[in-house]
Order: sequence, then structure tokens, then C-alpha cells
Amino acid sequence: MVIRILFLSLLITGLLTGCRTYVGYDPIVKTESRVFRENAVMGQSRYGVNCQWDWNQTILTFGTVATLSYYRENREWETGKMEYFVTAGGGKRHDPVGEFLAGVILWPFLLIDDTLHIASSWHLRECGPGIYTVAYLPPISWVFAPLLRPPYASNFPENPTLEKKEVKYASPRLKTMRITPICEECFLPDKTLSVIELRYGKKTISKNLDSRGRLIFSLLELEPDGVFPPRMLDFQIYHRERKDTWQVKIFSLCSPELLRDWNLVVDRRSDFYSKFFALFRLKNVLGEKVYRDLMDRLIQEKELVLPSYSVGKAEIYLISKHP
Repeated sequence: MVIRILFLSLLITGLLTGCRTYVGYDPIVKTESRVFRENAVMGQSRYGVNCQWDWNQTILTFGTVATLSYYRENREWETGKMEYFVTAGGGKRHDPVGEFLAGVILWPFLLIDDTLHIASSWHLRECGPGIYTVAYLPPISWVFAPLLRPPYASNFPENPTLEKKEVKYASPRLKTMRITPICEECFLPDKTLSVIELRYGKKTISKNLDSRGRLIFSLLELEPDGVFPPRMLDFQIYHRERKDTWQVKIFSLCSPELLRDWNLVVDRRSDFYSKFFALFRLKNVLGEKVYRDLMDRLIQEKELVLPSYSVGKAEIYLISKHP
């Protein structure tokens, strides 16, 4: 009777496990991230104007620098698992009947082997074999020894090649959810299409902002005499709707290109052709009369006693703000 029960147990174990040992699984994880920027809360804000100076095309951009607070939500979903099995014999062709008979004969030795190697390393994955672990431990493993060997048994290689089996869940399982607060500084352009007045001496030029909060103009509209002689220009910017006024002090050689060409023209070490082409590039901002005079002196090889400049300064600050 005992032999029949034992044989039946071995047979059921063989049908359930075969020659493979289940060593655990790795979860299959899907990560998704969502930013809730549409619910952003505006903190500190400051209205102002950003300037890109150039004689031919100066761009003033009006808007608000604001601090926005919102959050990002990261979720990890477990969509399935990858199960791993290790096979004794390294992929050799199996003879179930022969292996069973051999297992019965070797049973006592397998019991000793499973017991002696209990402290050896297991070939487990991120998630262990769960309830199967009980079947691998003595004395329960003694019953299943011929067919279900623990992963620390000597007949398994140290780094075995694992068989894989993917299992997909009917519905994903939420593993973790992390909410991260975000605080960033951003620029919100002025979209009011408001009128901006440029005031230079007795001259006033009025222009509308575009839909991106920009005002594009040429400095020649304010100062037709151009950059010569190099000097500081003083004018005001007035926002008619906000009633804010900014004071601007800007050197006439207000861009790196203008400074470069001017210094090439006045540098004694520059060759004739470098000076000639640099002066030609400055023609539009020098004015016709100054350009012709300097070109004549250059062609006649007369010395141009003019200063060079390393930097072109520009300052802008708010002088009047409507309450």
C-alpha cells in the first residue's frame, strides 16, 4: 500500500513538473508618465521686456516671467511575468521511463545530495518560486527527489541556461505610483496686441505688438544718422496699455557683428581687403556720406584715426510703472 501511494505521488509529481525545476519569475513591467501641466498654478510673476539689439532688425519681446507649479505622475504596471525553469541534464534527450527507474535506484544518494547542498546558492529570479520552495527543501524534497530536484542540487550547472515562459495577465496590476512636484520658470508672451511707443528726442514711433508679444523695428527709424560716430543712444519704450515706461541706454555699435567690422576697419594691422569688405558691410548703418568719406580715405591709403571698442553696452530699466 505504501509503495502504491509513493508511486502515485511520484507519478503526479512527474506529470506536474516533468524534468524542469521552477526557479521563480521576473515581473514584466510597463512604465507610464503623465504631466499635469494643464492644472499648473502660477506663483511669483514679473512683467518685462527682452531685447535683441540690431540696427537692421531689433526685436523687443514683452511678457511675463512666471513660476509655475504642477506635478508629474509616474506609474508602474505589472502586465505579466516571465517564468524561468532549469533543466537537469543540460538539454539532453530524455527517456522518462529510464530516468524514473534510475531515480528510484539513486533515491538514497539523491536524498543525501539534496541535504548536503542545502546551503548552496539557488538559481532564483527577482521573485522566488513561492510555494514551490517548500517542495525543494528536505525532508519534503526527499519524496520528490527523482523527479523534482532543488536548484542547488549538484546535477544542475552553476550558471544554468534557463528556459522561459511568458505569462500575460488578463488586466495589468499597479505596482507603484509616484507623484513628483515640479516648479519651473517660464515666459508667457504678451498677446494683447497693445501699442508700444518708441520715444527718441522729439521723435515718437508707435507700433503694435504681434501675437507673440514682439515688436520688430530698425534703429535707423529712430536715428537715421546711423552708428557714426560710435556713441550712447538714449530713448524710451512706453507700453500704452500697461502705462509702463522703460529707459534704454545703448551703444550704437550694439551687436557683435558691428563691433567686429568696426574694429577691422580701424585696426592698423588689418590688410586692405579685410578693411574694404568690413567697411562695405557697415555701409547701411554708417550712412552714405560717412561711408564714402571713409572708403575714399581707405583707397587713398590715408590713416583712419578712429578708436576701437571691445564691448558694446546696453542697459534697460523700468522708470515708471502704473500702479
